[in-house]
Amino acid sequence: GPRGGGHGVPAALSSVVAGGGSGASSPGGAASPAASVASSDSSTVQVEAALMSSLAMEGRCTLTQALERHRFLEYDVPPHLYEGGIAEPITTSGRYYPSHVPFRVPPLKRLMPPARRGVRLAMVVTMYNEDDGELVRTMEGIAQNVTNFQRDLDAGKASGLPWQEIVVIIVSDGIEKVNEACVAKAEELGMLNFDAMYTAARGTWLINDATGRQEWVQLVEEESVEMHAFEFAPQLRPTGKWQREFGARYSPVQTVFAIKQKNGGKLDSHKWFFDAFAAEMQPEFVCLIDVGTMASPRAIVNLVGTMRRNPNIGGCCGEIAVGEVESAGKKGGSKWSNFVVAAQMFEYKISHCMDKALESWFGFITVLPGAFSAYRYRALVGDGDEPRGLDSGTGSYRRPIDKYFASLPDPHQRGRTVAEHDAFDANMYLAEDRILCFEIVASKGKQYTLHYTKNAVAHTDVPAELASLLKQRRRWLNGSFFAMLYSLRHFGRVLNDTRHPAWRKLLFAFELLYFVVNLVVTWLIIGSLYLSFKLILMSVCSESNPCASHFMTDLASGAEFFLSFLYLLTTGCVFVLSLGNDATAARFWFRLCGYSYAAMVILTTTIAVYGLTASTVSTGVVLGATALVAVYFISALIHGQLPYVVGSFVQYYVMVPVFINIFTVYSFCNIHDVSWGTKGAEVTAGKLVGTATKRHVGEEEAARLNEEQRQEAQKERKRLQEAAQKAKDKDAAFKFYRTKFVLFMMGSNWIYVTAVNKYCISTGNQSQYITVLAVVVIGLLAIRFAGAILYQLERVLKATCCKGYEESLARTDVRSTLLP
Repeated sequence: GPRGGGHGVPAALSSVVAGGGSGASSPGGAASPAASVASSDSSTVQVEAALMSSLAMEGRCTLTQALERHRFLEYDVPPHLYEGGIAEPITTSGRYYPSHVPFRVPPLKRLMPPARRGVRLAMVVTMYNEDDGELVRTMEGIAQNVTNFQRDLDAGKASGLPWQEIVVIIVSDGIEKVNEACVAKAEELGMLNFDAMYTAARGTWLINDATGRQEWVQLVEEESVEMHAFEFAPQLRPTGKWQREFGARYSPVQTVFAIKQKNGGKLDSHKWFFDAFAAEMQPEFVCLIDVGTMASPRAIVNLVGTMRRNPNIGGCCGEIAVGEVESAGKKGGSKWSNFVVAAQMFEYKISHCMDKALESWFGFITVLPGAFSAYRYRALVGDGDEPRGLDSGTGSYRRPIDKYFASLPDPHQRGRTVAEHDAFDANMYLAEDRILCFEIVASKGKQYTLHYTKNAVAHTDVPAELASLLKQRRRWLNGSFFAMLYSLRHFGRVLNDTRHPAWRKLLFAFELLYFVVNLVVTWLIIGSLYLSFKLILMSVCSESNPCASHFMTDLASGAEFFLSFLYLLTTGCVFVLSLGNDATAARFWFRLCGYSYAAMVILTTTIAVYGLTASTVSTGVVLGATALVAVYFISALIHGQLPYVVGSFVQYYVMVPVFINIFTVYSFCNIHDVSWGTKGAEVTAGKLVGTATKRHVGEEEAARLNEEQRQEAQKERKRLQEAAQKAKDKDAAFKFYRTKFVLFMMGSNWIYVTAVNKYCISTGNQSQYITVLAVVVIGLLAIRFAGAILYQLERVLKATCCKGYEESLARTDVRSTLLP
């Protein structure tokens, strides 16, 4: 039977059907309670129709015939969901409507009435099977921002937007995958009503006044339905500490809760948003959020404000911070004691303080995270006159959004599908958000830039176990590596096809050189880490060191041999484990390798500290290492993140070999696995041929029908066999590509290590290698440090000199640059 709504909404709901949309014939069975409907081909008609079986239930039932074949069910919501707030049709009643066409929805008339200017900001929240707590956190963060948009408008600030011009689209990836607790919470908040969906699927008996005939009206065709949408504007109540600041209720949040019939992945959910909802609404700005991510009260306001101040900013992102609630998991302890979580916290903070700040100052951020970012809609789809598909002259996509979805088949246009991608392209599209960022900056005839907005903070949960983090980084590292190769290969478009000023192109050229050096360092990082261990041990534990104590002299050879052997053994185990093993199945062994690396870091550090006390390490090395660490702390201080960086530095330092060796090796050893953006995607093999329709036919006719069915069945079996063989061949090709890639990586690192050993270390000229390595490391770090300073300097100067910029720093003003 139907699932009841969590808020007591009756099963009998108001039916809304389009002219000509009802069934022409009624199925057999017992007659239902009579209801009447007026027929109209040109106007909207509303007629009360009370079903006798629902007289004892709350609510009303109306039948509406809408224009443009727009069919929906309309239902009242309980008064307690809007009492004390705003009472408008969208806050007092909900609507359900299905979509039977992929990536298309009916006209959103209630969200875009003619009297309004339209939708200015559209947000998409993607979800899979997250729990109710994550949904509530995300919605509360959005509600806080919508309320602040309205408050700014009421106060006459330029950053204000009315809540009626903001729409949130929640896209759930598959009706069978949705979390039951999440559904119950959404129904409790009025955002879902499965009674409406089941009523629409079952249909209802209606009497057509024009014909006097009883007809069966069914909105949902179960075999062809693609999506179920529920439209409502909840007015959430603030919880905890937010009650004092926001009062009894937040402003209404116009929400469409869209549940896809099938699981297609996050990228497919984004395609539903852009091709269906955003194409209908044509918003000025769009914001991408993952469920579970909670934006701070003014984070989205500040992101939109960044783009409103500068029309050349095509997209921006804020800071993603480790969440405060259950971020370390049930078994992982706090986020400080859990080394996996704490190391990620350090990485997140430093990446924003230095990397995002530097790239923002250049004008090209390599990735705007899909978990929390915002874009100018015209920067994604063009000015409206650009055709879709490939440009025959350049071979590139005309619209950035088309390149973003290039790995998905589109039933509405002919194009390349994911099945036709080679291993390089398939891995590149693991980071489709990076490809999108490059395409925006490289838009032909445009001068769009990407920016980082420091005072737009959103908290999210991070993996608390090594196996989960390993799976996440496999997608991130492979996608970012191949996406960077794509960007470098096509960087000429940025310099030749865009309208960026000359000084900006000069910055882009310098950034290109910076990316190339980083790519080389990444490729040789495994060998470099091994050589660093070896040189530290040699400098302290060498038997020829005259300053070593008797204890160190006795153990020098043994310590150096043991630690070098342990390092190589552990790294070899990581390679073996990474080839063909799932991270979850082999989590114990990966954890054991992590402990081995951590022990090596602790032992090597202890030996190095002992060498400092024994004066076996040069003062220059000591000062250099101290300066490197100080750069991180100073950058964190400038950006107001010093307590977090200091508190998580030790955890990250111990896990450095894990982040470098285990993550890199596991990622590159699994480049044949391209399961990103199509998580659990369902593939329909085709409808099998069924039996003939039952009717009286002669023997000859029956034989002919049977022969046709036999031939069709043979064709279907052949098609399935060919598809299976093609998938098998593709898997074999991807695995062979993986083999060549890993062999090349291992070979190049082996040549690198062997060359340094033979020509530098063995000859006693290791100082030459150390000098080159120091120049590269210090040079890259100096550029990042300069970016951190320049970003904050630009921000402070704008706040001081530019009128109106103080508004963008509301609640996180200039003083926050020196305070956490």
